[in-house]
Amino acid sequence: MSDLERLKIMVVIPSISPARFDHLRALVEILESIGASVVVIANSKRLLTLVKAAEVRHVTSHSNDGFAASMKLGADSNDSWDWLMILNDDVTLDKSILRDVLAEHLRNDVGVVYLDAENARPVPGRLGAFLNISLVGRLLARQRKRSAHNAVDVVESGTYKSFSAVAVSRRTWTLLDGLDLELPFTYEDADFARRSNDAQIRSLAVSNSGVFHEHSATTSAWIEYVLPVSTWSAYQYLRKWYRHPRLSQLICVSALVVRVCLVPMASAPNRAHLRGVWAAIRAIAFNSKPDLPPFESV
Repeated sequence: MSDLERLKIMVVIPSISPARFDHLRALVEILESIGASVVVIANSKRLLTLVKAAEVRHVTSHSNDGFAASMKLGADSNDSWDWLMILNDDVTLDKSILRDVLAEHLRNDVGVVYLDAENARPVPGRLGAFLNISLVGRLLARQRKRSAHNAVDVVESGTYKSFSAVAVSRRTWTLLDGLDLELPFTYEDADFARRSNDAQIRSLAVSNSGVFHEHSATTSAWIEYVLPVSTWSAYQYLRKWYRHPRLSQLICVSALVVRVCLVPMASAPNRAHLRGVWAAIRAIAFNSKPDLPPFESV
């Protein structure tokens, strides 16, 4: 039995894009070859057809309910794991580096191990949410140079990394009751980090982990669906942590108005992007939860 098989790692990969299937299957093969169990969360009908035909282990709810719901589905699909590894479908892997990193750093005194090389950033408050929704934060980030950091860092309280590639111990996942299902797409990782910090759970960040994030174009391609749901998640996050619904609405809608001016600077198609902004404003103004791209249509 390999070291990773003793660790009992369950890797959950949510995916919606049939165009990425060959890459997805390659990820599964690499992860299984180093002793991890892998399950794909098929969030579209066409992808479900492909994973079935290729006999890739998968689960589906026959709907597209978002990232948090996908992680719950994956975590609940198999009770025999000690570590839950969450992985985007737009990463590439160096098998030998990743195997050694997981064997060394998945240990009892650590609850969360971030595997994406991005810099840690502050857990968002009201200003952070405004900057993110408006796109101002992204433009400011482009102006900053990537900071140097060690290969392994303890993640400071009040900071986090995205859950594009992360391992969470079962103890931590159970203690925090997983991701918040009220935050369907974005902010679920910030919320989890905030609760993890409050519980004084030790988190590590491994910059040279063998995981390389390509950043998928899926969000841009579906911007008119994804932006309203992302903004809705931000709205629910602000309500949860600051308990002022009206102010939270004002922050989100104001940020969307600013975003209109920055649409030409984004990568998504302008018309679809503007439709997404308008749909997001309606969702927040009328307190009406929007939907991600339907399972049948992708």
